[in-house]
Amino acid sequence: MTTSLSEKVTSLWLGSTTTLPRIFSAAECWDEEHLPSTTKLIVFTLHHIEATKKVSDRTYYVYRRSEQAPTVDPRLAIAQLVQPAESGPVVLIGLDIIPKGVFHIPVSLAEFIEGTEEADQQLLLTPNFSFTDLHVDTSNGISSPIGKCKKLWMVFPPTVKNIGLMKRVDGQRAKLTRIGRSLEGGLVFTTNSNEAIYLPAGCIHAVITFEGGYLIAIDFVTPLSSRPLSTFVDFENLAIASWIATLENINRYAKDFPNWKRRAIKIWDDFFMQKIGEEIICVYGDHGKENFIAHFKEVHMWQKPRVQKRKLGDVVEGSVVEKQPTRKSKIFRIKT
Repeated sequence: MTTSLSEKVTSLWLGSTTTLPRIFSAAECWDEEHLPSTTKLIVFTLHHIEATKKVSDRTYYVYRRSEQAPTVDPRLAIAQLVQPAESGPVVLIGLDIIPKGVFHIPVSLAEFIEGTEEADQQLLLTPNFSFTDLHVDTSNGISSPIGKCKKLWMVFPPTVKNIGLMKRVDGQRAKLTRIGRSLEGGLVFTTNSNEAIYLPAGCIHAVITFEGGYLIAIDFVTPLSSRPLSTFVDFENLAIASWIATLENINRYAKDFPNWKRRAIKIWDDFFMQKIGEEIICVYGDHGKENFIAHFKEVHMWQKPRVQKRKLGDVVEGSVVEKQPTRKSKIFRIKT
């Protein structure tokens, strides 16, 4: 699907992220003996819902109209596979009913980029009419529908222009409607259960479900995963301030998902290896003459500051903050 791309579109992708989005055979990703049927997944989902009646016990999230809806009956998502609700599809994200390690990075992806670590695996239940608005994924990802599920993906490279447009609509709904026509380098893919889509780090995308069902996705890092971060205007201060401002939640998340913590450490290490950190001044103004990299790792990486001297919104003007809810490894982003 990428062989007939214009030279301009190709250069926009290769100039801003690791490589182009691509479609692979889903058979390359699955351990065949573990490929689940939709029927089994529905049964397992019902059992899982029954076993986690209290919201506090849930290992998954319920969404309606792209917003968390913990009071909505999660069984509606299953009912909507039979009778879709165009005005309010209910989506389940983070179902822990498929064994880890049965869905993999396709070997043939190594022709274009080498994945060095598979991180979180994510299962989603997305009825017909489910829609994920434009958002940015910071990791590389492989996703594949299961059963009769079908998806349409609109993807855009993280160029300076595109990131600037995303900044303009940050925190707003209907991003695709507002800026879709102005984004450059766009590609459109459709996927069914025979196909798996690869999205590179930093990819901006929106997803439409036009036949409901389950979607499985995994995130992973590559030696070049931190490269797209350079696209974000004033990324250094924004990333540091965002990390520190949300560190309490990050620490809770890292405790539950150690693989994610290891991946986060690697991403920061890759970022600092580019020596960008040498020129960064701490947003809290408290590292003095100390090397900032050492200061950040010792004081801010996993420790919450006692006094927050600056508000996140004051740190940098003209940078993107993605405010959509997160998957276990990405934002809601449903990889729908």
